[in-house]
Amino acid sequence: MDTYVKLRNRPVLSLWFICSLAIVLVLFFTLPASAEVTTEIESRPCGRYGGVLRTHAGEDLVHFDPHLQTTVRTQQRVGGSYNRLFRYSFYTEGKVVPDLVESWEISKDGLTYTFKLRKGVKFHCGDLVKGRPGACTDLDAADVKWSIDKIRNKNFSRRAGYFAAIDRIEVVDPLTVRMHLKQPDAGLISKLAVGWAIIFPSELPWDRLKDTVIGTGPFIWKEYVTGQGSTTVRNPNYFRKGYPCMDGIRNYVFKDPTVALAALRARQLDINSYMQYIYPSDAKLLREKNPEVIVSIRSRLWWHSIAGKIDKAPWSDRRVRQAFSLAIDRYKAVEVLGEGVGSVGGYQPPWTKWSLPKDELAQYVGKPDPETVKARREKAKQLLAEAGYKPGELKLKWLILDTPESVLTPQFVQEQLRQIGVEIELEVADRGTFTQRRDAGDYQLITMDNVAGVLDPSLFYADFFLCGASANESGYCNPKFDELFKQQLSELDEEKRVKIIHEMERILLTDLPAVQVRWVAEGMAWWPWVKNWYDVDPAYYNNVTLEEVWLDDKSKY
Repeated sequence: MDTYVKLRNRPVLSLWFICSLAIVLVLFFTLPASAEVTTEIESRPCGRYGGVLRTHAGEDLVHFDPHLQTTVRTQQRVGGSYNRLFRYSFYTEGKVVPDLVESWEISKDGLTYTFKLRKGVKFHCGDLVKGRPGACTDLDAADVKWSIDKIRNKNFSRRAGYFAAIDRIEVVDPLTVRMHLKQPDAGLISKLAVGWAIIFPSELPWDRLKDTVIGTGPFIWKEYVTGQGSTTVRNPNYFRKGYPCMDGIRNYVFKDPTVALAALRARQLDINSYMQYIYPSDAKLLREKNPEVIVSIRSRLWWHSIAGKIDKAPWSDRRVRQAFSLAIDRYKAVEVLGEGVGSVGGYQPPWTKWSLPKDELAQYVGKPDPETVKARREKAKQLLAEAGYKPGELKLKWLILDTPESVLTPQFVQEQLRQIGVEIELEVADRGTFTQRRDAGDYQLITMDNVAGVLDPSLFYADFFLCGASANESGYCNPKFDELFKQQLSELDEEKRVKIIHEMERILLTDLPAVQVRWVAEGMAWWPWVKNWYDVDPAYYNNVTLEEVWLDDKSKY
């Protein structure tokens, strides 16, 4: 126990403490089965204009392309400069509303979507964007086609699987774009609302999205300074009249979350981050020292797993993968890494109906009692012996990112695998090196810690486990799994779709291309002078434009 606690250097919290937090604390929750799409846009006025929001998004960025650099840190920094065809409500969880779209039609067979765009929307203008391709041009259908086609292209996007159902995109006229599908996809609009489904000018080459930020959003990208952070300023020509409320956003670089927390407590930040970085022990500190700070901790669509190359030893031997899975005490992972907050599950969020029932899931991921943990580890040792490995003989290197939350899970698993005689060396790399090696396939083991953009069950599979998928780090390819994926995508009967999703999860829990460790719960904190801000996005990516957020007079608090 002590070994594990030191990994995080934070005490394990009692259930009594978690339940008694006098703050907004949500441990487990039920998300809507699918997004509600509506034309009724809930908006709230600016109570005050002006001010610059001070926040942070972790360490430095490698580049600014949210389709390739898929960390939420990218999205938090660039998100306010863009719009999407649709967006998620700022105030109601799971509600999708039009953004750049004015109206739309769906054919009876579900294979054709026609979108009418808003008229008079302009890409950013002014001295700050002078020379950026597409600056000050009018938004049109060609821009939409160009932008979504990039996301669909595996060479330019790690999100291509999200739009696998799209066959082609047609420009009907300057303000009309039509998407032709290979098969129905009931979740298409909810995916078009994901934060990184950004629309940018057709004049901007796809590879320039790495170094150029130009959109129609409420905030114009001013600059990014390595080691310091990003600055955006108010877009005076924003198509939503009266918004944004604030003059800009200053997004600082804080590699160490504890330093950022100290800055928040010192009132040097208005919001710790609008994506992550607050844990139960942080909430305890804030409750004791800064009780006026608003805190929200909740389960997220974020999971941690470990993977290797399915075509290279030892990961190519399913017995090795099974041994890894059997060795990990996932309940201990939640207790230690999540400080008692989080979930044990498989490849679907375990608190939803898309996940296998708890009793069946336990056959694969184990139970919390010591006898079960011991028996599973003995079975793991037996499988390793059958695979030809003596205790201490299997030694592997695990490529991991050098951020605190990325290091903790591998450290925990490293100790767990030592219990069955497997030695793991952690190769900690900065984001640039990690990204380069990951994309080149230069690793024995790698962390697959991903966040789905929305609660659509297909999104937990699309980019990660389909043959040739853009973020399929293991190289897994199972034709039966791919066929079931196609079936569930077009299945409109939700009960039937649940059964297909369950069958797919059984396949993954048997094949184990990646071994799941835990589902993460964490949160964010902000001072009460930050108005019109609500933690309604379990995916982190979507509530990023902040156009309706306003800053009250700090001296009142």
